Amino acid sequence: INLKKNYLFLLLSFLVLVIHQFIFQNFFPNEEGLVGHDYEQFIPNFIFGKIWFLNNFLSVPWFTPSFCCGIPFYADPQSMYYSIPQIIFLIFDPILSVKIIFFLLSILGYMGMFLLANKNFKFNIYISLLCASLFLFNGFFVYRAIAGHVAYLSYIFIPLYSYFLIKSYENQSNNSSYVYLVLSSIIFANFFHSGSGPIILIIFTSIISVLLFYSHLVNSFKIFAKFVFSLSIGVVISLSKITATMLFLENFP
Repeated sequence: INLKKNYLFLLLSFLVLVIHQFIFQNFFPNEEGLVGHDYEQFIPNFIFGKIWFLNNFLSVPWFTPSFCCGIPFYADPQSMYYSIPQIIFLIFDPILSVKIIFFLLSILGYMGMFLLANKNFKFNIYISLLCASLFLFNGFFVYRAIAGHVAYLSYIFIPLYSYFLIKSYENQSNNSSYVYLVLSSIIFANFFHSGSGPIILIIFTSIISVLLFYSHLVNSFKIFAKFVFSLSIGVVISLSKITATMLFLENFP
């Protein structure tokens, strides 16, 4: 994209993002100073994570006495100690953190879908912008963010994950292929570490759907070999979270 010659594209891109944030940032908090009901679970968890970090740095928070007379913390499928939202909470106050999380995830989803449509599926910049805008305004992300279903918000990473995975396939002749593959694996591990384990099958199905469309476009299913590699590395990165969660849930058959 020659940005110097695409002023209209830049204007439209910026305008879509501004309108999106102008509409939905008003829910964090809303006119009555309230946030979605499920933030009553996640904000205290992030606050505990901040306290734990200040006292124990990167030590694994296996257990917390702060909730329900004491419960396992890291093994909770929806705990997010090693995640982007937790990092934001370490720096900013809770309400500002919620606003920043929504803004950052909006940006990543918006850019990810544009890159997927433009670079991988070869749509022109305006069709790609339309795809990105539709994904940005999708009801799943917006509604979950407003309601406080923070564990579901990592769904917004699917286009970016697919972009990196496909780029690793398209650049197999040079070393950048490994860089893209590792980036895709880190994003896949993020699905587990950011509490999205409960919807991992939905995420998995969505990624496969994207890859099937791409396979049809290039008339080859070789991309799924890369997907297996990415999936394997991502699982290894998040193995401690997965095993802790599975062992925890075994107590409640």
